[in-house]
Amino acid sequence: MPWNILKSLKDKSKIKANPEPPTPAYQYTPLEPTAPSIRLAHISPGPPSAPLSITLHPVPLFTTPPPTYEALSYTWGPPTPKSHIQLHGLTVARLRLPDRERIVWIDALCIDQSSVPEKTSQVRMMRDIYAIASRVVVWLGPSDSTSKTCVEFLKQVSLRAFLNREAEEDWLVNFMNDPSNDVIWKSLFDFTRREYWRRMWIVQEIVTAKNISVYCGSDELTWDEVLKFMYLVYRNLRALSKHRRPEMVTRFMNVCDGLLPANLNNMKNTEGRHESLWANLSFFRYYRCTDERDKVFSILGISSVEGETRESLCGRIDYEMDMKEVFIESVRLCGKYSGQGYGPLTLICLSTPWAGNTSLPSWVPDWTYWPDMMALQGIYHSLRLGDIFASGVYNNNMTVNIEGDVLVASGVQIDTLAIVAKTAIGADITKQESWESMVPGRHHTFLILHAYETFYAWAKLAFGHRLEGIEDEERIDMFWRTLCCNRALQSAYLPDFKDQCKKWLRRGNTKGIMQFWEEDMRNAGPAEKAWEQSFMRHARGRKFAVMESGNFGLVSGNAREGDEVAVLVGCDFPVILRGRKGEDVVLVGEAYVDGYMKGRAMEEAAEGRYMPREFRIH
Repeated sequence: MPWNILKSLKDKSKIKANPEPPTPAYQYTPLEPTAPSIRLAHISPGPPSAPLSITLHPVPLFTTPPPTYEALSYTWGPPTPKSHIQLHGLTVARLRLPDRERIVWIDALCIDQSSVPEKTSQVRMMRDIYAIASRVVVWLGPSDSTSKTCVEFLKQVSLRAFLNREAEEDWLVNFMNDPSNDVIWKSLFDFTRREYWRRMWIVQEIVTAKNISVYCGSDELTWDEVLKFMYLVYRNLRALSKHRRPEMVTRFMNVCDGLLPANLNNMKNTEGRHESLWANLSFFRYYRCTDERDKVFSILGISSVEGETRESLCGRIDYEMDMKEVFIESVRLCGKYSGQGYGPLTLICLSTPWAGNTSLPSWVPDWTYWPDMMALQGIYHSLRLGDIFASGVYNNNMTVNIEGDVLVASGVQIDTLAIVAKTAIGADITKQESWESMVPGRHHTFLILHAYETFYAWAKLAFGHRLEGIEDEERIDMFWRTLCCNRALQSAYLPDFKDQCKKWLRRGNTKGIMQFWEEDMRNAGPAEKAWEQSFMRHARGRKFAVMESGNFGLVSGNAREGDEVAVLVGCDFPVILRGRKGEDVVLVGEAYVDGYMKGRAMEEAAEGRYMPREFRIH
């Protein structure tokens, strides 16, 4: 783990800023091995112009009363050492108090990063270090013009009181529809897009903290001040989405996606144990860390696994392991969830062998890669509509069978891909990263037009080039169910999706889309909007496929003709496999297969239609 601190001193107990070169690197005194201990940095008091000195003092962590200190939560800077003690724009001198010593725990300073055994033992205690701290000091980075606007606004909102929910909603809608407030919305966007909010370790640091102060440059916010406006937005999303100005469509969605502090606070309200390890790995997949292994290590202390305690989970942290070993172990741990509505093999459906780290086995998710698609896990499990999916009933005591880099699974091959569409919906659309790039309304318009064009390209594969088969009611049912994975973002509208799909089919072609699109957008009812949104969200990043049996499916963008469609015992969703020499295969990705999402494959196998087999997945 690189660190952005100059380690230079003239003895073994002090670190001085701006040293006279050459000086030896600081030599850490090993911590006491008989009791869990940490080092605390004692920052000397004084004015900003006075020389800075820091002494490191080892203390036992689990004492009564516990040691008194603050813990710093920040983003690591670049690995190049500076000529002063600095952490991502925060000079340690800024932590100094004018009239008294300040005691702080800073990971980059208080852990000997060159010692793998010490790093392992200290990271195993990280959850407790932040939980015991009297206060967690969050450093967002240096201030700028937009951050000052945001801080001032958040402070003002925190003092505002509303008589009732109606008054709250009215104020928010009026606030959003006033163009003069756009500068505030931009400041909120910039504030929540700061690098700090995408750092993996902050999840545990925030969730376990009992008292939090947030600093952006010299500006300070309490944690409640950060949260007040964000919760106002969350409570009134329906009204804000309904009444927003057209030019705020894309921008408002991106502001809402960035309200990460509220998500972290929701975890705090569950006393730091946020669902399963699987849920945490999936939900925080787009968070970043310097060391790839920390994608798993950083959340073990706030996750639950059947048959494991928090202590046993944290005990699995070991920096002697490489990334592949750590990620394989995450699959093994998440395979213990049978009986909770998640099949023990279902985690492999989050693997993205077409992207990410190619050194991993195809069945191991690369937690450092964030795919631009909604996993079937999110589409199905988030709705809590049932516990048993494609693999049907299986033995709840089954375990994940891993032999080195090979996953051994039993199951059945149910089909083969005959035709795979050339276009994946959303595949060529660039993500919107800056406020300025979100041209009002235009990006959303492009998304919809792209979805329409993709819809007709897929329809030609399903019904013929001239759509001559659109009178076949059975095929229409298969088609609309496939395009939305037979799920609606708003489940009440699912029964209307067949009619909405037929309406799109009757428009004929892209020219017809362009002719009627503007009028349809103005007149579209809630059912058509629900269909459009469900199709765009659930099919995004996927390709339409026709199988040798004539069935339809949605597959990952790397699938190709000739790939096998299989259902594995203990896996909630069908998968696409590609043969290698002999009986070995590699995982291509998960799949929606119409009619085979609720145990049908295993029922047909019991009737003798399919021959069960063993798959060795590399």
